Amino acid sequence: MRHSDFIRLCLAVMICMAHGGAAAFDLVIPDDMHAEAMARPIEMKSAPTPNAPAIEILQPNIDGPLTGPVDILISWTAKDGASVDPTSLRVLYGMLRIDITSRLMPYAKVTADGLEARSARLPAGKHRLFICITDSLARESRREFVIEVASK
Repeated sequence: MRHSDFIRLCLAVMICMAHGGAAAFDLVIPDDMHAEAMARPIEMKSAPTPNAPAIEILQPNIDGPLTGPVDILISWTAKDGASVDPTSLRVLYGMLRIDITSRLMPYAKVTADGLEARSARLPAGKHRLFICITDSLARESRREFVIEVASK
């Protein structure tokens, strides 16, 4: 973690604590967007793992452009008697698969049933995110989704 990211995270945590957890947080930062814009288009496809957990994006509604901070609500369900390991959660950004999990975790509630994070800020533009979770039988599930944030 870069020093500037660490400072930003510490400030966000202090603000969150001062406001009872209601403060917005930066899920994606301009440096992520710049790295994504400079990346060469490379598609990495992999076959889904059979019987891996199902991941469902409940919020935000990703059918159209969003404004302001967004609430994120994701559910997952294990199959075949397995259970989801919440500690295996990874959130990746863009083609480069920048790991932004540590940016999310101070503001998220992660359980064996899903994830809840309130007031995530994303800069205007399109953001490709990947949610990765593993079950107790080491089967990984990945779900890609795109969030478009409108300019103010």
